[in-house]
Amino acid sequence: MRIQRWFGLAAAVAAFAIGLPQPIAAQGPTTGAISGTASDSSGNGLEGVTVSAVNQATGFKLSTLTKKSGAYTLQGLETGTYNVSARIIGYRPEVRNDLIVRVTQNVRANFSLTRQAVQLSELVTKASTGASDFNPSRTGAQSRVSDS
Repeated sequence: MRIQRWFGLAAAVAAFAIGLPQPIAAQGPTTGAISGTASDSSGNGLEGVTVSAVNQATGFKLSTLTKKSGAYTLQGLETGTYNVSARIIGYRPEVRNDLIVRVTQNVRANFSLTRQAVQLSELVTKASTGASDFNPSRTGAQSRVSDS
């Protein structure tokens, strides 16, 4: 009688354990994406355009460069409202405001950039070193610790 009760109890525990819901590892995607193309005024894709999306609520920023065809994709964006910009030297930047990204949604944002003359200024870089900082006969790394 005891053995039957033991087997009955073991069978009940096993059936209960099998029927328990398993821990949820992942319920699927929880993010969305923004994708599109960047082209010039004649419709040709522009390679190397920096496309950036900024979440209006959190300030989170994600950027990418367009491919040879002008295509880009910004994946893994939390749900929310984004401002998206496209910029490259020689073209006027464009911005798309208030794009709403929802879970698993891929929002399209295409850009048609117009040529713009850019005046670049000269950049001069100077470096100097003191006698105590540089020694041509020294090899290897050096660490300097200071309390000031």
